Amino acid sequence: MNLENRSRRTGVMELDLFQPEVRRETDARGSRSVQEQATGSRNGRLSPPPAIETRLDASEAIQRLDRLAVKGRLPGFARYPDSNRFEVALFGEPFDRALVGEIHDHGGQNRAVEFSVRLKSRAPAIFIIAIVFTIWPGVVLTDSLIPGAWGWWPTWWWYLPLVIAPLPFIVPKMWKKSEASARDHLCEQYQRIREALEAEPVAEAA
Repeated sequence: MNLENRSRRTGVMELDLFQPEVRRETDARGSRSVQEQATGSRNGRLSPPPAIETRLDASEAIQRLDRLAVKGRLPGFARYPDSNRFEVALFGEPFDRALVGEIHDHGGQNRAVEFSVRLKSRAPAIFIIAIVFTIWPGVVLTDSLIPGAWGWWPTWWWYLPLVIAPLPFIVPKMWKKSEASARDHLCEQYQRIREALEAEPVAEAA
């Protein structure tokens, strides 16, 4: 069954990627809610997808992912040194994340790949720096436009509260938008990893 082709027709990633028991919806409103369930979203937080199983050993699995990345189909791929861990990018500007996978060999024919999602540490720092370097030039520019003869208070006394006060309302909206973008990219990256490793979701114990 070609899940990628089916997802193009429905506009939603195939549900058995994450939760086979959830019924697929094809209308616009249903598609959005189904996708949130499929990615394990809880209270707006991005959760990792379920573990998968592959018959490939860790070395061959990572080599396949590396070859896929060289072709430009697995953005942000990187292998952790001296381990069976790797990560791929989850784009959610301005707060990018990474999908981290770890390959476990528990014996037997299959190897399990377990996932986690982390926020890239530089993302908040870059955002804060951008805010600072955007606000302060505004203070200087505004101050230069106000004639000294007006006798106003120092510009930064009123300018900083004016531009900083809306941030508590703006940042949460930016975060939600970032989560949605990262969630969409997670679906794509997870599917590509599954296809490259010829893997299936780990069967739940009865």
